[in-house]
Amino acid sequence: MRSSIRLALPALVAATALTLTACGDDDADSGNNNAGDSQESNGATEEESEAPAEETPAEETASEEPAAEEGTVPEIDDLRGDWYVDTQDQDNSHNLTFYGAEEIIFIEDMTAEGDMCSAGTYADGALSVTDCMLGDDRSAELRLADDGTLNVTWDSGESESYTNTVPGGAGFTEDIYEQFLGQLDEFTAGLGG
Repeated sequence: MRSSIRLALPALVAATALTLTACGDDDADSGNNNAGDSQESNGATEEESEAPAEETPAEETASEEPAAEEGTVPEIDDLRGDWYVDTQDQDNSHNLTFYGAEEIIFIEDMTAEGDMCSAGTYADGALSVTDCMLGDDRSAELRLADDGTLNVTWDSGESESYTNTVPGGAGFTEDIYEQFLGQLDEFTAGLGG
């Protein structure tokens, strides 16, 4: 499950590049199949069809890559709350919950295969989540966009955009975090016994 999520973005980029390249080749081949055209007009057709194919991926790459790094470095007070990649499907969405600079929870998803990290720290744009059930500790760079979304670039290279469902973290205190950890300990003990 985790691998498929992490590999989805690179697979999409590769598929797009192949599709664009194939489209450029089809245009060039169709120009060569017209027997009545002179070689001079075929050359012009090939140049015209190839130029957009080469420029399009470069333009897309240039506009896509900085998106994950756009925004300002958030303060911990900007992060308090419950953030989801997909607010409409929270059970299957990556989730970051910020109670404080050292009280952070990451949930990959609510399925049996999803990882959960019950500890984390944040300072100066750098996030680290630890104590993961599957042992997959991870880190990320965070940027807060002008529209209020949180751009997260994981150390794996995966970039995601999160939306806060509890702006300002209303009710998210360190006491609630400690209460959550107590419930987590009870749950974990129940699994083992």
